[in-house]
Amino acid sequence: MGYSGGEPTLYGPGFIDLLKKTKLFLPNTGLDVLTNGRAFFDEDFTKSVANADHPDCTFGIPLYSHDPVQAENAFDETVKGILNLKAYKQRVEIRVVIHKQTIDHLIETCRYITRNLIFVDHVALMGLEITGFTRANLDKLWIDPYEYKDILSEAVSILNHFNIPTSVYNH
Repeated sequence: MGYSGGEPTLYGPGFIDLLKKTKLFLPNTGLDVLTNGRAFFDEDFTKSVANADHPDCTFGIPLYSHDPVQAENAFDETVKGILNLKAYKQRVEIRVVIHKQTIDHLIETCRYITRNLIFVDHVALMGLEITGFTRANLDKLWIDPYEYKDILSEAVSILNHFNIPTSVYNH
């Protein structure tokens, strides 16, 4: 089961209630929460999420680059959110979406993960899904997987070298 959307944590206390109700009504169902991770910058919010105590919840958080090039403070808040989630023993999957604007940074992004976020539970190296805003920006984002196969292979090798569970999706 999964929660995504826009950003599910924008629901605030309602999101925490949702986690508690999911645990209550579907106690044996795994839960994936796709989030930008920025709300977990707030340690009190992270603690409340952890206290919801869902037995099988993973937070999938995108990290587009090792270089803070996103909205102001987004990179720092995302990384701090990951650190807070792990401090409260929550499962975290880093999701790296590969496209024309991120491929040149993929190797350094994976090295950044091995230097700073080695304790994450999983890294997903994901090919571009042609949905939503991607369709309108396809000329700026699309790169054929054949063109980056060697870079992708090196990225996987870097993560594997540090025993970080890694998957490759949508290529």
